[in-house]
Amino acid sequence: MTKYLLDSNIVSYFADKKSPHHEAVTNRIASLQDEDILSSSILAFYENEYGMANATPEVAKKLQTTRQKILDKLEILPLSALGAKIFGSIKKTYKDATGIKDKALEKNNIDLILASTAIAEDAILVSNDSLFEEVKKLRPDFQLENWVK
Repeated sequence: MTKYLLDSNIVSYFADKKSPHHEAVTNRIASLQDEDILSSSILAFYENEYGMANATPEVAKKLQTTRQKILDKLEILPLSALGAKIFGSIKKTYKDATGIKDKALEKNNIDLILASTAIAEDAILVSNDSLFEEVKKLRPDFQLENWVK
């Protein structure tokens, strides 16, 4: 059994049939074993809600329908105390390694929380975000796959 944590960009590709990455993500999901677990962070749904709030009523309705279909397929992972502890370590290590300024680092909080959640849950984070490649170099216990490359 393998547990996958889908980043919001992967969830969006899966949900949007017009996305150039929809087919790749859909095919990869279809190839999983029955015992594999697909999950997403509650944070992905926070991001989805923001997208719906900024959309036209027609698009928001479509997003809401798609979200429900996705919710039926995914286990939604909450935030945890262990994830928070890992987050502190990852954020410090990332800041030290990159020299990034605090203001710019704040923009990466959600991504670093997702990486921390993946480690805490012993899950493979699936994302198309290049930031995670750097995190992978810094944390050998962080598992990462990109289903669109």
